Amino acid sequence: MSKRHIIYIGFVLIIICAISMFITGRKNTIMVFISGEDESINLEDLEIYVENATVAIIKDIRMIDNSVFVDISANNPGTTFLTVKKKGEEDAWTSIPIYVHETGVMTYGTLYGNCRGDIVVPIAITLYLILIFSRLLTTFRKSMKENMYQYRNILLLGVMLFLSFALCYSAIGVFSYRGLIQTLHMLMGIVTFFAQSMLPVTIIITLFVAVSNAKLIKHEGRNLRNVMGTVMGLLLCILSVAPELVSNYLFFHTTTIDIHNEQGIPMYVFMFIEALVYVIVVYLECILIATVIIAIKAARHVPAFDKDYILILGCKIKKDGTLTKLLQGRADRAVEFAKLQKDKTGKDIIFVPSGGKGNDEVMSEGEAIKNYLISVGIDEKHIMAETESENTFQNFGKSKALIDKAENEDPKIAFSTTNYHVFRSGMYATKQDIKVEGIGSKTKSYFWINAFAREFIATLESEKLIHFLLVMGISLVVLIMVALIYLSNVS
Repeated sequence: MSKRHIIYIGFVLIIICAISMFITGRKNTIMVFISGEDESINLEDLEIYVENATVAIIKDIRMIDNSVFVDISANNPGTTFLTVKKKGEEDAWTSIPIYVHETGVMTYGTLYGNCRGDIVVPIAITLYLILIFSRLLTTFRKSMKENMYQYRNILLLGVMLFLSFALCYSAIGVFSYRGLIQTLHMLMGIVTFFAQSMLPVTIIITLFVAVSNAKLIKHEGRNLRNVMGTVMGLLLCILSVAPELVSNYLFFHTTTIDIHNEQGIPMYVFMFIEALVYVIVVYLECILIATVIIAIKAARHVPAFDKDYILILGCKIKKDGTLTKLLQGRADRAVEFAKLQKDKTGKDIIFVPSGGKGNDEVMSEGEAIKNYLISVGIDEKHIMAETESENTFQNFGKSKALIDKAENEDPKIAFSTTNYHVFRSGMYATKQDIKVEGIGSKTKSYFWINAFAREFIATLESEKLIHFLLVMGISLVVLIMVALIYLSNVS
């Protein structure tokens, strides 16, 4: 099913909802609960009327237990009130606003409140979410099969994670439906509930990461990079509780801003800000979870044993020109893969150690890796060093250019890097239309936990425009829903 079909189905569902409410919405039954203090009250003791009969008229009244059911039919567009009171008393027990819209649809309670036939709205929303989820799942599987290093895989999985939660919430809303405005509150409440329900998990993970970061600082010193995971976890925890803290402060400590008055603008401004904060929290959490899942899957992936070349992505070397433990792990992983391929298929592989010379390095990283490969028994004729690249993106571009000079046919390429770095490296290759498969070398647990957080932030930064547009799009939807709630409550 194409995107166009999804859009068409969305419009069809909107039309079905509109037709359902248009056909059945001219009539409604309003239930009024009568206080059980005086059980002797019956219909003869009550005065029930619509204040403006030109807008709506009462068709039937019946009483069951302590509840009065009033059947009302719309006449003309306008606003009126259903009043229920005890005969002989001036004060009404209840006065319910009734709105007849230009379409003839009648709502009560609020401008966009309950109307007959509107139950199709949450049902349609649930069905549409199922449809979108199915479409995303199919697209995700196809995308992962084509190329697991596409960033769209993270976006697709992140959206599916949120939709799976939203689907459960939406399905519950169908069975507890109380009107259109309640549906809007339900939709906005999804992100709030998601963020708050994830808070205990976020706190536990943050504590775990903090312990890991403490070990990392002990071994490698203090710097911002080594506490990135803890900082990110604390930020998510703070944002998850900040709206509630601000709400409680405004309620108990100030009268300047009243965020609990349904007739006042501040309530709806705060409602939008609160929803926006939770949208950002939920979005980041879903993308973070998706990033970790995809990154782990990429790190554990074993390429097919048909490769012609294997790139070894460089990183900082020691002052004497030997490899750091991190870089040695990458080289060893490449050697291990080459031996496995040789044993299984008999096919040799060309090593392409890649990396230029930094200002504080005695030689290029590519040359240092080449020396190490020779020291562990790799024949020099099976090594083709790339020594000019300055970053991971150039590792692929310059190495591929080197390979193309020596290869007439389309070569099959693998690359070796540290486990947490496989996905982002593959993403850089994908951006240059270089087909590769990656393998990941192991690193110490206290390092890779923080490294995944850094990779997540780096990946966010590399695709910041996509994230900005998605968050802005979601924020616009939230703004529209808040505006509808405002118009419904103040009209």
